[in-house]
Amino acid sequence: MADHRFERTDTDIRRAFMAALTKQGFETLTVAGLARLSKVDRTTFYAHYESLFTLAEQVITDQVALLRATLVQGGMVTAAKAAHDQLFSETVIAQLSQQAVAIRKLRLISLGTQSFDAQCRRLFAAIYQQVLGVDPNSFTGFLLVNIAMSDLDFILLKQRAPARAELAASLNQLIAIARGFK
Repeated sequence: MADHRFERTDTDIRRAFMAALTKQGFETLTVAGLARLSKVDRTTFYAHYESLFTLAEQVITDQVALLRATLVQGGMVTAAKAAHDQLFSETVIAQLSQQAVAIRKLRLISLGTQSFDAQCRRLFAAIYQQVLGVDPNSFTGFLLVNIAMSDLDFILLKQRAPARAELAASLNQLIAIARGFK
């Protein structure tokens, strides 16, 4: 019985955290304020998390795990095998669009190697290595990961993925610029 209550309280704390994060941002959030919003006292919060940073890290890790699961189920892995036709599936785009405000706020939390962007970069690099055999430490690996991050930015802003024609036009523009450097 206690485990169920602990999980329910944890869910309440996380829900309050995300609500507060989207309304006021991480920098003004306090444990006392979050405890009040989640209807627990501070000691209960500390029974679950050491600090707001550990809560943020766990929420980010869970969010990236959800993204990973969605990508593997029908998104990026299949698309990458299909010659990079569409990096993110409609399912992934819908998920990201629905959570765009929260994800943008999570991306602002400075957690170094555990930040949202750092975890996404590792996720994309691992998928490209697994699916396309691209060395994550190669320049091609860096470019592919940065294209995936750019797609993520675009989806969060525009609520859609860049079309194949947009990607092709952009790559052609980059090639033209690179030729000008010779």
